[in-house]
Amino acid sequence: MAGPAHPYGLYREFDRELGRVWRIGQASLYARMKRAEEEGLATVEVAETEGAPDRRVHRITAAGKERFLAWMGGPSERVRDIRLEFLSRLYFFRRLGLDGLEDAVSLQKSALASRIAALESGIAGAARSRDEYWRLVLEFRRSEAKAVVAWLDVCIATNGRKV
Repeated sequence: MAGPAHPYGLYREFDRELGRVWRIGQASLYARMKRAEEEGLATVEVAETEGAPDRRVHRITAAGKERFLAWMGGPSERVRDIRLEFLSRLYFFRRLGLDGLEDAVSLQKSALASRIAALESGIAGAARSRDEYWRLVLEFRRSEAKAVVAWLDVCIATNGRKV
């Protein structure tokens, strides 16, 4: 999305920028880039370099941009996925200067509200059946989801500022 790039350059940038959140091995990134080419999400040009192997420079296609932006706008379905997915989305919103962070946060909060409601129903059922352990597990998950909702509000409050 930021412009043409070769896989090793992307790997170095991801490792430097997102390495604290998202670990991807170099071989895995190369395989994903190859798959993006096969799926028509990227085109590849071979750039000759003197004294070194030729570089395969990838450029995102219109279909690739469409898929990326759809992913950016969608919520993470599970609370545990927010740690990887939403933090990565937050990085890309900021790195690429994309609009729509507020909408993405709103969708994520809506998905979490549904999850919290389901957890509360489960908590009530566990209490009725006197399954104390399961009630505690569900209460933990509810607390975790509520904490993420509060954190999402911080994301909006600090949007555009370094935190």
